[in-house]
Amino acid sequence: MRLSIIGGGQIGTSVARAAARSGKYRDISISEPGDDARKALKELLAQDPATKRIEVTDSNKKAANRADIVVLATPIDQFAPVTQEIADNLKSGVAITDVGSIKQQSAAAILDNLPKGMAGRYVPAHPTVGAEGSGPKTSKPDMFDGGTIIVDTSTADASAATAITQLWEDVGGKPLGLTAGQHDKLYGTTSHLQHLVAFAATRSLPSESTKLSEDQRSLYQMTRIADANKEMWLPIFEGNKSAIVESGAAYMDRLTGIKQALQSGDREGLTAILTKAHDFAKGFQAPEDDAVLVAARDTMRAPSDKAGDGLGLPMVLANVTALNAQRVEGEIKQPLAPLANRSLKEASRLTQLPPAQSTDFLLANRGAVLKAISGFEVGFANNLSSVIQSNPTAQTTMITEARQKRRGVTLPDRPVIVADNKPVARDEPQAKPRYGNRSA
Repeated sequence: MRLSIIGGGQIGTSVARAAARSGKYRDISISEPGDDARKALKELLAQDPATKRIEVTDSNKKAANRADIVVLATPIDQFAPVTQEIADNLKSGVAITDVGSIKQQSAAAILDNLPKGMAGRYVPAHPTVGAEGSGPKTSKPDMFDGGTIIVDTSTADASAATAITQLWEDVGGKPLGLTAGQHDKLYGTTSHLQHLVAFAATRSLPSESTKLSEDQRSLYQMTRIADANKEMWLPIFEGNKSAIVESGAAYMDRLTGIKQALQSGDREGLTAILTKAHDFAKGFQAPEDDAVLVAARDTMRAPSDKAGDGLGLPMVLANVTALNAQRVEGEIKQPLAPLANRSLKEASRLTQLPPAQSTDFLLANRGAVLKAISGFEVGFANNLSSVIQSNPTAQTTMITEARQKRRGVTLPDRPVIVADNKPVARDEPQAKPRYGNRSA
């Protein structure tokens, strides 16, 4: 079976490497028009006996020629011209899929440029995995192992649906069915909007390069995704604008509810809100402690002057994120737990603190927390406005500034403590590790 991947970035290269590893695809080609990226791709594939036979070309047409399966792995704004470019090289029985993180616009771009009569050969997909960075060198042969692959087979021919579903299983993924509309509503909340949240939260990071304290560990994790790529995210913000804007309004409603409870000192009402978020997020959160939760408990016991921004704001936003995700679960009428991505899990991690204790902390530090919320609201409103107005200049500034601030801070690894109470390196095997307290 001949497999063709169009685009040699992180995901496209990971597909090629994983397919070669499976042993089920003996004839694999991947196209990458960029000279530097193509050189890096060739060097990478040559290092592994399983991938050294993969054909690397600068021609999308050549890669697509005679292919049984074609995977479009370019940026989403390239789907239309690339599909048009390879259309005459597609054989009649080919099965086509893509890896775009928005589905309705991607599907329209691809379907509008496929040859007549081939619409049923296209199966939209979105592998909900990835790693920091971009390009072939950040690819992994096990990138998809155990990861959810959203696949929309609702309009595809049975044979195409079977071929594409099998491909994603062969590379290690777990296909899960959603329509394109359900997908975009879901990811407009759990990923796309979450980036606007992270960009705004970087306003609470120090302006100058510095090492953060343990009190700021939660903020550091929540802003991880702020180190983003504008070439990737500008087309996403435009392509899924309606879902992002709708989710942004719902997010602000839920943030306002927590803010009002804080302002009025409503302990009972605040605890009820946090409990609702806690119970919902419990379905997709790991039950064991991690460095973020332990550092948060340390901070709650002995808060510093950084606790309002470093823990209070992330604590509030974590609960807002979970409640907004619960809203979208009801709208797509699908359980969210198997669909929860890393961004959602990280952003809502603090919901797993005991709600009553979180309430006590937030009320005890009410002034600092409300001040941090106000600063966040300004940044978030500006970020959402840039999407509403389809303003790429403002979006570029938003991403660039957030990326610079996030890259300017560091946080030391928290030592792992094992049974004999001796710190060990994180890459050593351990049985049921736990995280030590701040003084460890």
